[in-house]
Amino acid sequence: MHDPKQDPVLPPLALSVQHRWHHQIFFYPGYVLALGSLADQTEHRHLALELAIALDGDLLISDRRGTRIGHQCLFAAGAPHRLRANGRVAALWVDPAWRRFGAMAPEAGDLTPAEYRRLVHMFRTLDRSEATARQVAEIIDLWVSARLGGLADAPALDERIATALDLIHVDDVPRTDRYRLAAEVGLSPSRFAALFAQDVGVSVRGYLIWRRLIQAVRCLCQGASVTSAAQETGFADAAHLSRLYRQTFGSSPSLLLTSRTVVSEYHPARLVAAEKFSTSAGDSSR
Repeated sequence: MHDPKQDPVLPPLALSVQHRWHHQIFFYPGYVLALGSLADQTEHRHLALELAIALDGDLLISDRRGTRIGHQCLFAAGAPHRLRANGRVAALWVDPAWRRFGAMAPEAGDLTPAEYRRLVHMFRTLDRSEATARQVAEIIDLWVSARLGGLADAPALDERIATALDLIHVDDVPRTDRYRLAAEVGLSPSRFAALFAQDVGVSVRGYLIWRRLIQAVRCLCQGASVTSAAQETGFADAAHLSRLYRQTFGSSPSLLLTSRTVVSEYHPARLVAAEKFSTSAGDSSR
């Protein structure tokens, strides 16, 4: 039987750098990035893939493999875990449907020491400033390529699941369910549910909740109350939203009310490509 008293303990860390924001949160299609201090979490599970790296100090990582101290981690969609830190952290949530990362995540490898040092240096610089969506997009693109690049050749989504995802993404807050989606793509509800879980890595219901929850987080970061965010995103009430938020992120949604939020409608790779095009155009004109 596991004895928590035998788990490693994070040493205290004295931080000399002052940060204006407790958290900065960046929203992109398919990604959410948070920079800042980590709330004291309870065990929880995301309906998305999560990457995290320590920007200073260490991570105390608890999952099915036990509890250990490290500097980087990956949690697959639906995997129960708890993450604590004695310094600042960068955490990236990746929509499980994006390039099938939800289903393929267990096959990903660690960052090399050189990749880790480079990312930490870049994130520390941005964490001390009011970073723009384009600046952060470049680092996300590097991080995902380094950590998950080996999954890029994963088989394509089944066309019917791809169509269903397009239907889900029509609205910021999904207003559909698995029965309607199954009918739209010509499958029985049971066959559709099984195929969706196989390709995406989470259940249809779980994915719809994740999409609504992320939209609720966006509302909260933009100043909405928990009650208002719950109403706007289809949750029964503030208690329902708070309960699902704590089950998913391991902390209270009220912590988001003091966060700086940046929202981009463009995928990080598109922003990076646009920056490279702009730079090359400028070079060619000289």
